[in-house]
Amino acid sequence: MSRTLVDIPANMLTQLTELASKLDISRAELMRKILSTELQAIEAVLQEHYQADSMDKAMELHKHLLEEVALKLRIQADPLEAAFGLWKDHAVDGVEYQCKLRAEWDRHQ
Repeated sequence: MSRTLVDIPANMLTQLTELASKLDISRAELMRKILSTELQAIEAVLQEHYQADSMDKAMELHKHLLEEVALKLRIQADPLEAAFGLWKDHAVDGVEYQCKLRAEWDRHQ
């Protein structure tokens, strides 16, 4: 078995510790069970899409699922950090968008 280092927010670590204690297992064992369950769920969804759609669509879904998981983890850790970069994939000029929004304000007066 390999070891890895993972940064976990204090509140999540507390929850893991409490749950592991209730289940009478180690925190490491609880993490293995959680990861195993999540990975199986992701693989099940991917299997459906591998069979139903093209490989490209399945890989896009896989990427989307991983981004969702990462976003959930970032939101739990720090909501402000999670919001950083939300518009990075939008092909919008920031200044142009800002001017458009401000123009709406003028029309509503």
